[in-house]
Amino acid sequence: MAKAPRMHYKPWTSSEIKSLRKLANQRLGLEKIAKELKRTTWAVRNRASSEGISLRTER
Repeated sequence: MAKAPRMHYKPWTSSEIKSLRKLANQRLGLEKIAKELKRTTWAVRNRASSEGISLRTER
């Protein structure tokens, strides 16, 4: 029997999502947020979108 495919990402914790919200509210920008969370920009953009978090840096 074949093994189940492995996940290629690490699941987001609730504390990471809180940090994402906080950093997005500070309008740091996608690259800085990704670096702070040790995630790819793609992962941050997708999680922000699914959580309804705006990553706009302008007011």
